[in-house]
Amino acid sequence: MDGRAFSELLVVVEALLDHSETGQCVQIHSNNAQFCIDLLERMEYEIGKLELPSSSTNDAISREKTLKFSAVERLSNLISIVSSLSLRRPQFDALLHCETTATAIVTRSLEAVIDYEIVKENADAAIHIPKAPDRPVLPKRTRREAIKVPFVKNLSELLRCNVVDEEQIAELKCACVRALGNLCCESPSNQRIVGKHDGVILLLHCARRLDTDSPFLMQWAIAALRHVCMGCPENQQRLAGIEQCPSAIVDRDRLLMQLGLKAVIEENSGKIRLERIS
Repeated sequence: MDGRAFSELLVVVEALLDHSETGQCVQIHSNNAQFCIDLLERMEYEIGKLELPSSSTNDAISREKTLKFSAVERLSNLISIVSSLSLRRPQFDALLHCETTATAIVTRSLEAVIDYEIVKENADAAIHIPKAPDRPVLPKRTRREAIKVPFVKNLSELLRCNVVDEEQIAELKCACVRALGNLCCESPSNQRIVGKHDGVILLLHCARRLDTDSPFLMQWAIAALRHVCMGCPENQQRLAGIEQCPSAIVDRDRLLMQLGLKAVIEENSGKIRLERIS
């Protein structure tokens, strides 16, 4: 089977597993689920060891062809499959909730998308001429430390080199956000791994909708934040520790209200914790 046919097969599997519209659940063997996770790991490895493309778009495309598959499209399909499988509990708990490999890869994939957006915004701001001379200029955003991870760096490069269009990038971003929400729903191990990889901050980036984003991405991000933080004191502390003043990323108090939470300062310790709004 060639690469194109295999990618189309993944699309079919993804559609069959997403039974939200039909209500019919297609059964899948645990070995097949493990294969999808193994393939996701293999993709992370292959993308991570790519030689970085030059500034030439043609060179970037030729480098991606050495993978023998459309990296972004296949990654998006696999993450969507993982997202659907994570809801089948307890059938796949051992693969997706006790084991956190897939969750870590999804988080790093979202990290690459966010880095792509940061670089793009900085580039757009550099050539943007304000309509009013007295209008404040947004400060240049700093790229995150995770860019040192080869997979994150290379995937971000592929996204920036016109290998795929904006719609495919938006689909990958949405798939990552939905998957993190599903994986972290009542899953302490996944909550911890997402928090460890700065997933709270990444989801906060997604809580502000860009023109290129998929519809309802903001709602998916807020739902994912709820699943990442509920019952997890460490992630609640990360969320509550956001600066109180509204920023270009998110207004903390407004976000907490949407999550049905409020920040409370403990009198004895001075620490911030989150409580449900009664």
